[in-house]
Amino acid sequence: SQDYAFLTEPAFVAIWVACDLDLPRKDPESMAERFGITVEKAAEIMQILSDRGLIEKTAEGWVRGTGRWKTSDGIPSSVIAEHHKVCVRQAGQAL
Repeated sequence: SQDYAFLTEPAFVAIWVACDLDLPRKDPESMAERFGITVEKAAEIMQILSDRGLIEKTAEGWVRGTGRWKTSDGIPSSVIAEHHKVCVRQAGQAL
């Protein structure tokens, strides 16, 4: 299940944050190079993020979407949101 991938795989948060930055390219190839993962893994992550509404493709390229990560076991969204804030802050600092 991908329910916790956003919380457990750093590349999810890194790509999600990168889609909100002013980068020259935001595609699987550039994400793979930037984060040291395979192009296939970057494409898989971007597809999952897109399917969940967390990123979306526009005429200008990939941008952060308005969706929220959901889990199937009822963890309160406030707990997940707080964890995400910490991850996003750390990912932004790393970029």
